Amino acid sequence: MLPLRTLAAAVASGEPPERGIALTFDDGYMDNLEIAAPILAELGVPATFFLTSESLTARRRFWWDALEEMLLWADGCPERIEVRFRGQLRSFQTAKPAARRAAHDELYGIYKASAPVVRDDMLAQLARQTSVSLISEAHRPMLADEVRRLRAFPLIEVGAHGMHHLSLPHLSAEECHREVFESRSALERLTGHPVTSFAYPFGDVSPETVTAVMAAGFHVAVGCEVRGLRAREHRFRIPRLPTREESGTELGARLAQMLSGGAAEV
Repeated sequence: MLPLRTLAAAVASGEPPERGIALTFDDGYMDNLEIAAPILAELGVPATFFLTSESLTARRRFWWDALEEMLLWADGCPERIEVRFRGQLRSFQTAKPAARRAAHDELYGIYKASAPVVRDDMLAQLARQTSVSLISEAHRPMLADEVRRLRAFPLIEVGAHGMHHLSLPHLSAEECHREVFESRSALERLTGHPVTSFAYPFGDVSPETVTAVMAAGFHVAVGCEVRGLRAREHRFRIPRLPTREESGTELGARLAQMLSGGAAEV
């Protein structure tokens, strides 16, 4: 196991370490602090935790978790929901599981591409119709003091994941710059440490977003392209292998298969 910055520098220079792995976590859920960090510290394993900076002061759930509960898991979902978006009232049939899934998937795409104020308003509309709370102690992102506790663990690095977890290619150049630069500044002020790594929200990346991340002074950026590392990689287009609901044996076998072709970033 290697720190992400070490692995990225090695593959960028054309000297990938044999069977090298860097471990990363996205979004900054509380279980990162309560479960993952103590285990990593005990084992002496380095890791990078990518955090958004809008969730540092309020005990709000991420919108995608709330949306999933409202439409896929909550018992109180009505047979139809309505959402006002861009001045128009949209209606979704939600009486049956397949219809609820279709409504979820369509709204997910809308939320993902919407400005934070629009996204939050639509989420509040749904919350009123489904009686699902947007505030939760369970499955929430870390607050500021909790992020400081995470960063205090040995071998732990905090990376940036945008201010509001927005799909960067959907933004204007000015908005993209602000999302990238201000997320780094906020986390550096909070932790007192340099923040040099970035994870593209949703894995969405374009040449323009790469330029924005480079201009903001980051040293490495990761996406969600699923493959092992090649002999030479662009430091701002590092791929990652996502974990699944699988046993340690199954994960080990999958990693062994990936690593047969070189290093990996998980």
